[in-house]
Amino acid sequence: MTTGARATPRDATALVQTTANTQVIEVLCTTDVIEAEPSAKGSPSDRPPVHLRRPPRGGAPAASPRGIRFEWQFCIEAVLIAIAGLIAVPYLPTAEAVEASAAGAHTSGGWRQWLRVLADWRLLLIGVGMFGAELGEGTANRWLSLSARDGHGQTETIAALFFTVFALGETIARVVGGPVVDRIGHVATIRITAAVGVLGLVLFILGGPTWLILIGTVLWAVVVSTGFPLGMSAAADSGPNPAARVSIVASVGYLANLAGPPIIGGLSESFGLLNAFWLVAALLAAAFLAAGAYDRRGTPVLSD
Repeated sequence: MTTGARATPRDATALVQTTANTQVIEVLCTTDVIEAEPSAKGSPSDRPPVHLRRPPRGGAPAASPRGIRFEWQFCIEAVLIAIAGLIAVPYLPTAEAVEASAAGAHTSGGWRQWLRVLADWRLLLIGVGMFGAELGEGTANRWLSLSARDGHGQTETIAALFFTVFALGETIARVVGGPVVDRIGHVATIRITAAVGVLGLVLFILGGPTWLILIGTVLWAVVVSTGFPLGMSAAADSGPNPAARVSIVASVGYLANLAGPPIIGGLSESFGLLNAFWLVAALLAAAFLAAGAYDRRGTPVLSD
């Protein structure tokens, strides 16, 4: 990884490889958890909570304000990943389970089944929700601190704390999200969090007192905390061949997370960074309209 101001081709290669490994691990872990869920007829309280389906990212914002150098952050992260891998090995699926899963995949229709999955408009609507939420997270990861500094005139220290608040808000929202989903359901949760996220972005973009911008940051964090895990769960329940459905919406989400921030950066060259965030707000509004697709019980109904 790069530790200085100038990146080399080796640094870029390491970044791409690290990102790809992280995304693959997240998809595999999420798929395993979803496969462990009971069928739609099971009790919602038996399903893994939202915060277990995808861990929030909080290491960098926790370390940066303390002055920990980047190279030490990466070294610590590498050690923790290695330890977590060693602990997880005994719990990986056995060869028999993998073979049984592969046999099921061969009987699911192959590429024709995948094409039928891609033509499922309900899955496409779930992808819209995933795209909006993941674009919101990717934009916050790359641009929140910079926009707080350059757009709202905050100092570098305060701007870094904005992202710390965002990460903490996402973590807390993800922890309490499971019981909320069990109580009000997937559709209502997506609609509420999408509306809250739009409000948070409006507050952040328009600015004002620091406390008001911080409130907007927290509300922004709420929507990104639930969009990905609920989208993965809804995709798995949206029809046959859940593995294909989960991988498709996961790809949509990661595309938004990785490719979205550069688009925001390009827009900022012409319209300013804060104004570029209106695209994120618009896609979160689209996620609100597509929330009916998250209904696990049957055919969704679009919001009015």
